[in-house]
Amino acid sequence: MIRILKETTDWGAEKISNGTYYVNEHGHLVAYMPHLGAYKEFTKPMKQFSTSRRKFKELGVIDNGDSGTPVKGSKGNTYYVKDGKCSCPGFKFRQKCKHLLEVAA
Repeated sequence: MIRILKETTDWGAEKISNGTYYVNEHGHLVAYMPHLGAYKEFTKPMKQFSTSRRKFKELGVIDNGDSGTPVKGSKGNTYYVKDGKCSCPGFKFRQKCKHLLEVAA
């Protein structure tokens, strides 16, 4: 299971943009999307990710369990497609992804 967290920290006078963080069940950061930036998935989870002194709003949860057809992602991750839905982060935002097309083919 991957939790999607949107940072809502008010940094005061400093202009630091808040991003969206993808955190696995162990609390490790597996992906990040900066405000107005591109989604970045890490090849190895970042174990030193901390939520202390910051505020977050949970946007949702991605169930990456073995429910559905497994599809290998371009970076070696395995996603699951079932009932026209995919467990990849791209599907969560765009409601479509290349994994759906691969299973349909």
